[in-house]
Amino acid sequence: IVVAVSDDGRFALSIVGSSGEISDENAIAQSHVLWETLSGKLIRKVDAFSSKIGSAWVNQFAVSPGGRYFAAPAESKSNIVLYDSATGMPIKNFSISHGCTFSPDGEWFLYCTGGKLHFWDLAEGREARAPLVASVRVLRCNADRSRLALVDHDGITFCDLSTGERIAAEMEVPVFTHFAMTFSPGGHQFVAGFSQGPIRVWDTRTGELVRLVSTNEDVPGFLGTFSWRGSYLLGIGRNGGGTRVRLWDTRPEKHQVLRGHTSFVYPVAITPGGERIASGGWDNTVKIWSALTGENLFTIEGHKSHVQDLDLDETSGRGVSVDIDSNILLWSLETGQVLESRDLSAADGSTTGARMIFFTDDGRSIIGNSQELLFKLDSATLELQEEINLEEVLGRPDLRDLKISPGADRVALLNNPSRNATDLNILDATSLAVVKS
Repeated sequence: IVVAVSDDGRFALSIVGSSGEISDENAIAQSHVLWETLSGKLIRKVDAFSSKIGSAWVNQFAVSPGGRYFAAPAESKSNIVLYDSATGMPIKNFSISHGCTFSPDGEWFLYCTGGKLHFWDLAEGREARAPLVASVRVLRCNADRSRLALVDHDGITFCDLSTGERIAAEMEVPVFTHFAMTFSPGGHQFVAGFSQGPIRVWDTRTGELVRLVSTNEDVPGFLGTFSWRGSYLLGIGRNGGGTRVRLWDTRPEKHQVLRGHTSFVYPVAITPGGERIASGGWDNTVKIWSALTGENLFTIEGHKSHVQDLDLDETSGRGVSVDIDSNILLWSLETGQVLESRDLSAADGSTTGARMIFFTDDGRSIIGNSQELLFKLDSATLELQEEINLEEVLGRPDLRDLKISPGADRVALLNNPSRNATDLNILDATSLAVVKS
């Protein structure tokens, strides 16, 4: 069971049992395991006591941003141990009654005991400031350590650390046992997902409930972890019968429906800056939209069949699209003008079933695939630079996904040669030679 994730999302803390895993809260914990979320690399494994893990106990686990420290319960539920991740050695044993957390800058360890909230300076090894009178189950701290969210059975209270002012959050439902919550980067909003109902967003300066974000009409709630990306909220966790990854816009404006295609819309892309949206349809067109107004700026024609995939390169201001008959168009994001075109269908006129197409991160090349070929094109002229026969590399090609690494030096191919097998092949992006299978 993953019991804590650092605020920067880079490190996670799990508890494992004697059989190597824990499947429910009544299982027996044997070890605490700290690991990197991106690589899966094990950082530290610390032997724990043997005891049942209750659902409310999860609030007594925490990982600092950067992964330098982690906190986990001692043998007694009334104590928690602060560990040095580099050595696995305990630094200090704290008496604790409920929740704990690290500040987002990794400077403080916050914990609640005896009706008071304490602030431990990790660098100095002492109390950072006078404790506050508070008895909470869960607490969160904003990025600059100026504001806290205090959660107990009665609700959520926002506390200004400079003035001591406390404002109760407007609550129309009770606080359920399981939830995910975090401050926005500026600290002026606070978001929480509960085991029932929509995600809720509050203004931390007034306590006003400013938005309800629907998770899914037929799903009762959202349990997991949240991460902010500007005004967008990324949620990872249980939603209904399985794990879901979702992205919400927390701004109060209503969503827009972009109308204009006359048939199914298949590929959609948005520029990194968020100003342009491109969509490809089964009406053989690509449409460019303003992400701010929803206006259809341009309609790009020239495809001979439905558009299968597209990609955008904001640096050069260009987009590329490919249809199911392997016709490729290179076009301008600013004017909608078609700059170049190329037909990659077979010489005998048969189609090769194009599937995916991408700009490399440096914007100099375009990599894509058909059923039989993996090809690399010059991004300015669409001249063919390299191609390989997928059957020679993959055996029975049934390519499911294609990704290009940051730095544009590697290409990853995910292939299903049979019902019971999945192969991952790493290729050199320059030569398209296989590096590892």
